[in-house]
Formats: sequence, C-alpha cells, structure tokens
Amino acid sequence: MPPERPVHLRDKWRPSLALVLGGTLGVVLVLPVFAMLARREVGYSIGWDVSFAIALALVVTVVAVLGFLLWRLLMRPIRALAVHSQQVVQNPDARPPTVQHYGTAELRHLGQSVMDMSHSLTGRTQMLQAYIDHVTHELKSPLTSIAGAAELLENPDLAPNVRDDLIKDLAFSADRMAQLLDSMRTYRASVGTVWHGTPTKLDKIALPNVVPLRFFGSPSLPISQEAAEAILTQFVRNSAEHGASRVDICATADGVVIADDGSGVSQGNEQRIFEPFFTTKRGAGGTGMGLAIVKTMLEHGGLAVDLWQKNGGCVFAIRPWREIVPYSPRSESRTP
Repeated sequence: MPPERPVHLRDKWRPSLALVLGGTLGVVLVLPVFAMLARREVGYSIGWDVSFAIALALVVTVVAVLGFLLWRLLMRPIRALAVHSQQVVQNPDARPPTVQHYGTAELRHLGQSVMDMSHSLTGRTQMLQAYIDHVTHELKSPLTSIAGAAELLENPDLAPNVRDDLIKDLAFSADRMAQLLDSMRTYRASVGTVWHGTPTKLDKIALPNVVPLRFFGSPSLPISQEAAEAILTQFVRNSAEHGASRVDICATADGVVIADDGSGVSQGNEQRIFEPFFTTKRGAGGTGMGLAIVKTMLEHGGLAVDLWQKNGGCVFAIRPWREIVPYSPRSESRTP
C-alpha cells in the first residue's frame, strides 16, 4: 500500500500571536479605567450601587468574552496538537487525525510542522515494516540456493561440469545477497536523511553518459545537489536498461518531467514500480531498490513522483506533494 500523502492545512488568514496577546493585555489595562469613568459619569443619575453593578457586569462580560477568545484561539488548537501527538505515539501505524483548529498564524505553522513530522514518522514505520518483510522474502531465495549447492557439492562422485555449475550458482547467490545488503543500506540511509536544500539546476550536475540527454527550459528541484544527482542517475540508468535512445528532462510550471522512449512499463506493473525489491530483471541481478530509494528521497524533500505513460516509453513527473494529481494509468488527458 503506498503511503498516504501529507495533509496541508487550509491557508486562510489568522491573527498573529502578538496581536492576540497584545490586544488581550490592552483590554485588561483599559477595562478597569473605562469602568471607573463610566461609573463616575452615570453614578449621580442612577445611583452608585446600580452603577457599580452595571460596571461589574460589564467587566465580567468582557472578561468572559476574552476568555472564550483565548480558549478558541490558543487553548483549543494547543489541545488538538497534544491529542494529535499522543495518538502518533500510541499508534504509529495509523494515520493521526488532522488538526482542524489553529487560532493564530504561528499555531498554523506549528500545526503544519507537527503534521508533517507525524506523516514522516508514520511513513517511516510503514516503510520499515515493508522493508523487513521484503528483506526476509528476498534473502530466502539465495540462501536456499547456497544451502542446496553446498549439499550437492559434498558428493565426491559429482561430475566436474555439474560441480562448476554449482560453484557458479554459489557465486551468483552470494553476489545477489551482497547487492541486496548494499541496497538495504542505501535505502536505510535515504529514509533517515533530510534532503532539503537550495534549488539545484539539473543541467549542471554530472550524470552517467549511458544515453543521450536533452534539457528543455531550466529544470531544477528544491533539493540538494547530492540528492538530485542520485535521483537523476537512477532514472537515466533505468531508461538505458529499458532500451531508451534518449532521455528528455523538462521544466514545468511546478516541477520537472523526465521522459524516455524506451520499452516502458507493462500495465500490470505500473502500480508496483516504486515498491522496494520489485524488479523485472531479477535474473540479471536486479534488486528492485532503485526507484524505491528515489521515491523515499523525494518524499523527504517534500516532493512526490508520479508515473505517466502514453504510446510507449516512460514519463515521470516530479512535483510538490500538493500538486500531484491522482494516478490514472494511461489517461489520455494527462500529458506532460
């Protein structure tokens, strides 16, 4: 199951915390003076006891209104953030409720930061669980091959050609396990790294010379140069492995599109290409970790990647989370 995308709070006007506190203090300072002046003005005409009661009622009403406003603007959103955080701690596998109330601009910023953090922690927990499941499954195959080959090699009457084949199988299985372990270390590093950075111009970074590249516009991503280089290198190598004769990297109004003219992805695999350990080149030593690492790195940079396909080849769109449209395989209306 793909991770749920982060929630963005509605961007509507809210007073600043300084305005709320300053206004409250101002009313508290002015209110007694106003009540005393009002009582002095009307005390002679309606009586001192009545004027005192009216002034007291006015003070109590204004204080009650201030208390309600402070509860609504400050206490309610703070309590909502506390409940949100507690649910993340108690049940990290479930998505916590959205923070609906934020009384000031500062609390909106704090609420968005807490929700982003919760999304990141929840996503890491889900990815770690999937990670462990896939590791357990993927390591079984080479371990079974090694155990079987070792048992057969104990036979002293084994034919030389069969022995050579078994030794090759042992070497292949050991190499595959080493690749899986390397991929797991890289994947773990990408999960635990923050990839935010200043925008990196993609036509200025070094990329492998395995397929001709064409740049359109001035494509850039708001991540570090190290992350951008690792991400584009994976896309370029994937394109070359699938028979592409060119790769186009295009700037769009809100992100980057990467397109090639290779063999593309079969319809049954479109929803799985970003899953860890999913590969169609297992026999050639593929680990299926490349695009999973790319997706994780982009998510930690506040970005998302979406697969588009039309008339063969692959088209990947990289955009901010809130700009990604729902996935629809081979939709004719979705062109880069």
